[in-house]
Amino acid sequence: MTYKETQLGTGLLIKKVPRTGNLQKASPILDYVSIRAFMNEGINYSCDNTVFTHWMPLYFGDYEY
Repeated sequence: MTYKETQLGTGLLIKKVPRTGNLQKASPILDYVSIRAFMNEGINYSCDNTVFTHWMPLYFGDYEY
């Protein structure tokens, strides 16, 4: 599917401090993943098997010069 047919995004690996729940680290995974694959199929790993915990949408908009 193209970016016009589904919403594409990238994975995020988010780690929190267990004791406080504060954000410790947020690392982007630089593979395109569709929202359908993340939510419906449970795809939460990149092509090199790096696991991610969250999904962040990417915007591919029209830009006029």
